[in-house]
Amino acid sequence: MPVEIRELIVSVSVDESGEESETPSAKPTAADIEDIVSECVSQVLEILKGEKER
Repeated sequence: MPVEIRELIVSVSVDESGEESETPSAKPTAADIEDIVSECVSQVLEILKGEKER
């Protein structure tokens, strides 16, 4: 049996202090980027190999 929602109440609290609440993440190093690219290339090659075998 379907449920019908006739009213939806959304409450929002905005803090306009201008400060960031989350700490910024550290920048990736060249080694990190190289590892990510290498892993991506490996995964793409595996996908292409799988498609070629079909």
